[in-house]
Amino acid sequence: MQLTMGQVLERLHSVHQDMAAAQRALMAARDKETHAAEAHRMAVARATLSDECPKPKRGEDGVTVAYRDAWVDDTTSDARFAAAVAEATRKAAEDALRVSRDQASVVQSLSALMRAEMQLTQTPGA
Repeated sequence: MQLTMGQVLERLHSVHQDMAAAQRALMAARDKETHAAEAHRMAVARATLSDECPKPKRGEDGVTVAYRDAWVDDTTSDARFAAAVAEATRKAAEDALRVSRDQASVVQSLSALMRAEMQLTQTPGA
């Protein structure tokens, strides 16, 4: 596929806009991840300190620390899931930015090759 210099420049501009959008999306995803992680930590703290939380104690009628931790984990599962989704979203945004950068690199390489080709064809005696 033969591209004109105008097409390459157009694509370079488009990739530049894509990179800026990807950077903004990554910033937003990081903010959401931070808030979701904090919400999860707070949910764990509230659940652990709540009156309903099983208190570990020895003896036949006592519960283990593992049981208490499982109760807290179950009680805060929605917050944990939201934090995991926010982390996955941030990772996807990082991937999108990486792809945009890779595409920009390819377009820059095409542009450099086209410039070199133009210089060769414009050189006297070539």
